[in-house]
Amino acid sequence: MDVSKALVGKIDLPMGVVCFQTTKERNDTLNSWATDLEKLLDLIEESCHQIHKQTM
Repeated sequence: MDVSKALVGKIDLPMGVVCFQTTKERNDTLNSWATDLEKLLDLIEESCHQIHKQTM
């Protein structure tokens, strides 16, 4: 058993599910958010481009 990391549990009462996972490092979490944000901004940019192209 590895006791060097913390364990986080999330309880979903309506579904009756308990999920356990180890905590992530702060840098990993921020990198994940940055990647998701970059994907979102790319999607918004592509959508704006398509809308602009349609209005011409």
